[in-house]
Amino acid sequence: MKKCVLAFLLIISSYSYATIIKTVMGEVDESNPLVIELINSKAMQRLKAIDQSGPEAYYTKNFPCFSRYDHSLGVYALLKRYNVSDKEQIAGLLHDTSHTVFSHLGDIVFQNSNNVQEAYQDNIHNWYLTKAGIADILAKYQIKIEDVSPKNSEFTALEQPFPDMNADRIEYNLHTALVFKNLDQEDVAKILAALKYENRKWYFTDITNAKKFATLSTYYTKAFWGNAHNVALYAVAATAVKYALAKNIISKDEMHFGIDKNVVDKLNTTEDTTIIALIKIMRDINNYFVHCDAKSADIIQKIKMRGIDPLVMQDGKLHRLSQLSMDFKNELQLTQMYAMTGVTIKFINIDPKLLNLISH
Repeated sequence: MKKCVLAFLLIISSYSYATIIKTVMGEVDESNPLVIELINSKAMQRLKAIDQSGPEAYYTKNFPCFSRYDHSLGVYALLKRYNVSDKEQIAGLLHDTSHTVFSHLGDIVFQNSNNVQEAYQDNIHNWYLTKAGIADILAKYQIKIEDVSPKNSEFTALEQPFPDMNADRIEYNLHTALVFKNLDQEDVAKILAALKYENRKWYFTDITNAKKFATLSTYYTKAFWGNAHNVALYAVAATAVKYALAKNIISKDEMHFGIDKNVVDKLNTTEDTTIIALIKIMRDINNYFVHCDAKSADIIQKIKMRGIDPLVMQDGKLHRLSQLSMDFKNELQLTQMYAMTGVTIKFINIDPKLLNLISH
C-alpha cells in the first residue's frame, strides 16, 4: 500500500511544478498539472512536427512554416488571457490534436472532396483523443472527452460561426501575419490590447485595430489559403497521398498518428514512378497549371470563406466593422464573391494518364 501511495505522489509531483509557456500571444505561467501533462503528452508533442500549412511547407521553396503545436499553445494562451473556464481552455489546447499529416490535406484525402467545408479533424476529434491516449489523461482528473469538445456550444470564446471572431481564428490570423512578416510583435500586442471578450462575444474597442486585424483575414483568404498555387498543390499532393495509401507505400495510421517528415521521406524516396512524377510536379507547381474559365477547367474549387467581420464597440454599442467602414464592407463582399466563385485552374505539361488521376 505504501509503495502505491508513493508512486501516486511521484506522478502528481512530476506535474505539479509551474512552467513558463512561451507563445506568440504572450507567456503563460502555468501551474495546472493537467495542462502540463497534456502539453507533455505524445499526442500534443506530435503537433510540433505537423505544419500548419500542410504540403506547402515541404514542396514550396523558402516557405515560412509554423507548427500546429505553436498554434495550439497560442490558442490556449488567448483563452487563458481572457479568463474563460478551465475546460474551455483545455478544449482550445487540444482542438487541433486530431490533425492528420499535412494538416488540412486530410480533408481531401479522407473525405474525398475538393470542396470540403467541414474539417476532417473535427469529425474524428473524439475518436482521435481516445486512440491517442488523451482520454486516459483526462480521466485521471475526472474529465470526459465530451467535457472538452471544441463543439461544446458553451465554449463561445473558442468557437463562433463566421463572420465572428473566435480564439482559433484570432490566433491563426495573427500568427500567420507574424510568420509572413505582415505584422510584428508590437502590432500584435496593440491588437490584443484593443481586443475584448465579454458576454460571450469578442469585440474591438477601436476601428483602427479592428480593421488591421480583419483585413488580414480577407487578404489571406484570397492571397494564401485560397490562391491558385495552393489549390493546385493540394490537388496534386492529395493525389500522391491517396495513391500511396492505395499502394501501401504509407498507411492510414501513419497519416493519422505519424508526422509530416516521415511521410514526406517515404514519398520522396519511393521507386514508384507515379509518385515520382507527382512529386516532381509538386516541387515546381507553378509550371504545371494556368488560370482558365470554368468550361476548360480541370479543377473548380470553391474556397472556404475565412473573412471576419469583427464587432467594434462604439458609443456604448456593438457594431460590425462593415457597418462602420465602407471600404472594409466592399473588401468583405469581394472576398465573399471570390470564395463563392472559386478557383478555376487547368493543368499543363502533364501526361494525360497522370492528369486523369489528378482530376479525379
